Amino acid sequence: MTIADMQRYKYGGLAAKFLKENPALSIGSLEQLASDLGIEDSARGFIEGAASSEEGIKRATSVYYTKYQEAKEDTNIKELYNFYEDEFIKTYIGNIKSTKLKDEINKHSRKKLKDIVNEAKKAKYILDGEESGVTYTPAVIQDAKDTLDKYKKTMSILAFAEEAYFERLRASASQRTFKKMFEEIADKI
Repeated sequence: MTIADMQRYKYGGLAAKFLKENPALSIGSLEQLASDLGIEDSARGFIEGAASSEEGIKRATSVYYTKYQEAKEDTNIKELYNFYEDEFIKTYIGNIKSTKLKDEINKHSRKKLKDIVNEAKKAKYILDGEESGVTYTPAVIQDAKDTLDKYKKTMSILAFAEEAYFERLRASASQRTFKKMFEEIADKI
């Protein structure tokens, strides 16, 4: 998977976010994904079939969210940050503070997201074990704490950047859903 795959399946990521907030909006994201993939007309039956039930929406969302996540996790941190658009982040906080964020990202720029996530999971496993009575050496516990601290800022930056990115995508997906809803109501009048 590549950054291009992440770009290709971005509306799968948004559909998953919508699924938690308002499942009806996931349909618009899936339709936008189909449009971006160039299969909107040829896959009309599949889209309508997926949208016809809550389970169908969940399944379709899961398929494309998984593709988005796999691509995201296989991307190095610097590419991921750039995907979320450094320039866009500058519009929020200006050049000086944006440079601070980029400097933090550059500390781990060559690492893939999945490697950082795996290191953090191992560290958390050790710390959770310590809390439930498993004994580790002080050095192992400190190393686990240091690992979590090392990536905390980077992971926060990426989480907020992804959230801001999805907010920019939200309008096109929502418009598709609302258009369809209004059309359905109008057809019943």
